[in-house]
Amino acid sequence: MGLTSGQMQLIEAIAENDSSHYRVLAVNCLKEDSTKQNQGFVKRYIEKLNVSKIDIPCNLTDKLICFDINSFQAGRYYLSENNKGIFDSIVKTAHVADRLNKMGIDFKNTTLLYGLSDTGKTMFCRYVAYKLGLPLYYLNFSNLIDSYMGKTAQNINLIFNFVKQYNCMLLIDELDCIATKRKSGGQSGADAEIERITISIMQELDNISNKTIVIGATNRLDIVDDALLRRFSNKREFSPFSKNENLDMIKLFIESTHTESYFTEDEINDVIDKFTTQGSIITKLTQILVNKLYAEDKN
Repeated sequence: MGLTSGQMQLIEAIAENDSSHYRVLAVNCLKEDSTKQNQGFVKRYIEKLNVSKIDIPCNLTDKLICFDINSFQAGRYYLSENNKGIFDSIVKTAHVADRLNKMGIDFKNTTLLYGLSDTGKTMFCRYVAYKLGLPLYYLNFSNLIDSYMGKTAQNINLIFNFVKQYNCMLLIDELDCIATKRKSGGQSGADAEIERITISIMQELDNISNKTIVIGATNRLDIVDDALLRRFSNKREFSPFSKNENLDMIKLFIESTHTESYFTEDEINDVIDKFTTQGSIITKLTQILVNKLYAEDKN
């Protein structure tokens, strides 16, 4: 049996003395082992090598949220063909980041996801982080925005300085809230502060390395600043699934939760007819399941 992709990456990191990635790459190697005989070993050392969280500095604890990717239910996540293309692009770029650096090629692993709300953009980010074995950080806008002029830009600088030190992912959700199109002419007050924030994000994206993965998400692509949009190497639309994709997603959800006996064909068809986005469909299925489980317990 030849070396796996994960093993080759780990050997390369050791040879290059790139110790910052040892734990992530070791976890990736463990995940590549699908044999039953090593299940105990794999589980034990994935837990010991926990890479789902890097301690956040005290001055950022209220501005960054770390998702627990170890608890992500990857077995019930449905990846459509369109979203698989986005996933492959991010993963391939992450895989060859070191080689691009050695060639002197500066190519940012930055992706902007746009489209209707409730189409699974944030869940997709969790899936990518889980598959790559990387911590996923999320900007907490409620504490990021500061009333003092220029302070928000400083907060953004601190956050990017933190994520650039580690092999991790940063999610900037609802990008349109802090990076709207800039108006011509001199600005003052709130408009001037938004302009400073937008410029700060652009400067930070310009300065990240190939290894840092940044994903932006927005439901309002039309109002995001044009210059900022150009900072994203990939821009991909998230749209509601087709009827067949929704059916496949429902089947995967039901099979992975072993709840086949709780749903009738008519109920499933009714959900598909009445709901169109991924989030609303899973929410409705869960509501049906809650009602049936409750009735079952009462009986």
